Amino acid sequence: MKDLFKILILLISISGFAQQGITPFEQQAYDKAISVYHSLDYLVVEEDGNATSTEVKDYIFKVKQNVYVKTIELFDELLDTLPNTKLLNRIYYNKANIYKDKGDLDLAVWFYKKVLENPEFIYVEAENEDNYYRRQICIYLALIYMDKKEYLEAEKEIELAKSYKVQYSCGNSAMESSEELIALLKKCKERKKQ
Repeated sequence: MKDLFKILILLISISGFAQQGITPFEQQAYDKAISVYHSLDYLVVEEDGNATSTEVKDYIFKVKQNVYVKTIELFDELLDTLPNTKLLNRIYYNKANIYKDKGDLDLAVWFYKKVLENPEFIYVEAENEDNYYRRQICIYLALIYMDKKEYLEAEKEIELAKSYKVQYSCGNSAMESSEELIALLKKCKERKKQ
């Protein structure tokens, strides 16, 4: 009976991938890369008032760089094997996040733009969720452009973010999200004047 239950769970998960056009191999390869990337979530330095030593900071920096490299290698292996994967936008989105985290902003922008140009869904085949991620990408791009003092580009991204309508199902999220864009646009215009 236990084995029958395991087989049933496996068949359900395989059929879920098939509905999205994602094979179990693709999903496993993607999950492997993403789990390597998310291993950084556990690399937290608690600063309790004492300065963390330079050696520890250097070590953490090296570990992060190695994790970024390994994650990108795993994504690239998947793309080399299956260049037309339905996970392309998801992979590009995560690669953009990695490059942003690394401080390689030009590559981050390139990958974020690729996701926005591709009409395929990023995570879930639902317009609302997809709009949420596309909106977040526009916000990330606006912040990058503001750091680079490219304020016109930042303003364009903020306006584009407004075009991605997201319905929130809890509390004040819609209002907070709208206020976030207004505040970001205001900040951009203030910096442009300086």
